[in-house]
Amino acid sequence: MLGSGMVRPVAWVLLSAVLLSGCSSNPPPETPAPPASASPVFTFAPPPSEEDRELLDAQIKLTQTVGLGLLVSAAIFVTTKGRCPSLEELVESGLIAQGLSSRDVWGTPYRITCPNGGSPVVTSAGPDLAFDTPDDLNVEGE
Repeated sequence: MLGSGMVRPVAWVLLSAVLLSGCSSNPPPETPAPPASASPVFTFAPPPSEEDRELLDAQIKLTQTVGLGLLVSAAIFVTTKGRCPSLEELVESGLIAQGLSSRDVWGTPYRITCPNGGSPVVTSAGPDLAFDTPDDLNVEGE
């Protein structure tokens, strides 16, 4: 049989548990389910047609040819000015004509860099329009 001294602590513990559980009973916010379109969908593109491959090859050759002209102009600039040029500086210095496109066939401006202060490298972002990806086209001297 429980004495009156034991009832109070047990009742206090039970009452405290009920009160405390009621005070912090805010349910966590529900996380909405992701929309059906967010689930990964795998699609496979068919291989390019012969015509598409020929067009891409022509675009690459044209981009490299224009890049080679920019490379020569950039090399002259580096030799005469001692620093790597921007496309705008090549036009301002008269090394490339105002009408010469400073964009590749996909519409992205070429990038001219001189790694470690060395010879210039002209880079096209390539068909994906993003630099520093595997399809970039670099034109550099030997």
